Amino acid sequence: MNLGDILPLTPTKWVDNGYTISHFLGKTFFLRGGIPNIEGNFTIERITSKVIFASNYSITTDCKVFPICGGCSFRNISYEEEIQLKRDELARSLNIEPNLIEVITSKPKHYRNNVQWKREADSIGFYKSFSNEIVNLKNIGCLNLDLKLRFPPIRKNQKYKEEIKFRLSQSNFIDYSKEETIIQIEDYLFKIPKNGFMQTNQYLLQPWLEKIKTLLPKKTKNHIIEFYCGVGMIGIYASERIASLEGFELVENSVRYARMNAEPKNLKNFKYKAIDLSKNFPDIDNREETIWVLNPARAGLSEKVLHGILNYKPKEIVYSSCDSMTLGRDLKFLNYSNSGYFIDQTVLFDFFPRTPHYEVLVHLKKK
Repeated sequence: MNLGDILPLTPTKWVDNGYTISHFLGKTFFLRGGIPNIEGNFTIERITSKVIFASNYSITTDCKVFPICGGCSFRNISYEEEIQLKRDELARSLNIEPNLIEVITSKPKHYRNNVQWKREADSIGFYKSFSNEIVNLKNIGCLNLDLKLRFPPIRKNQKYKEEIKFRLSQSNFIDYSKEETIIQIEDYLFKIPKNGFMQTNQYLLQPWLEKIKTLLPKKTKNHIIEFYCGVGMIGIYASERIASLEGFELVENSVRYARMNAEPKNLKNFKYKAIDLSKNFPDIDNREETIWVLNPARAGLSEKVLHGILNYKPKEIVYSSCDSMTLGRDLKFLNYSNSGYFIDQTVLFDFFPRTPHYEVLVHLKKK
């Protein structure tokens, strides 16, 4: 078997990350664009020592380039089925019952507020699965993108090879590699530096922030430790329930913007500091009475932060994760370390419809 070979395969069941699984000639196949118990013609895209990855290019969906384009995994089934699969996957990752997971969704099309177009010569679009080959979307666009961003731009004097970064900023779109982004949420105005990170689902950003706020006790004497705080969006939005806050973030420019974003609300008790949490752990105040808010990148919590939880024992933890596997790993570590926490609430925010990704919010309390 070689790359590009087409094989008739019948998936047996769904597995994680949007794949189905099949076995053929003694090999294990992970398949995209498959449905259990329905045979299809699958093109081999990647071969490893343990498994083979393949996709069904012959299916018809609402996207002309699915699943050749590597962005989506679920365009061949209903959105309701996709949500159930994601809920079941998260339940397995956290070893909890699916009915204990609250799910918050938005519309499954045109939800993304930013895009990174890949361009080389006359092709502009996204990468093909397991490849640096560009799937040309010049005349097709992407159904996940906001209508203002859906089609790739046509530029004069283009470079032979480049990445083009567009993002919604207030009512317009900008090149966010060159300009700061401005986001209005209720009466909060957030500025994000050029090339700065922000959540990509424009319809779930406010519900996600609101849910985090409601997980904090209503009393206003809460002292919050916010790790991986970015430009301060979570703490500032929830400030009516926070008396004081210490925020920590790797990127100095993000810390500068967090301070800037806090100024209009006169949040004088909000302090931000740049620190590499993979190498160092800060001294923090009010060890016994703190609530920790954690929003790490896909890699999850650093060992420094995990051991910080064991040493400081915050009274509550609100952990937002974009990777259920690393979230499950971190929670398993805390459980094996007899940290004394239990999961009070679990919420799945489907920030990335039609893709294998989603955001998870867990609220941990002491037993």
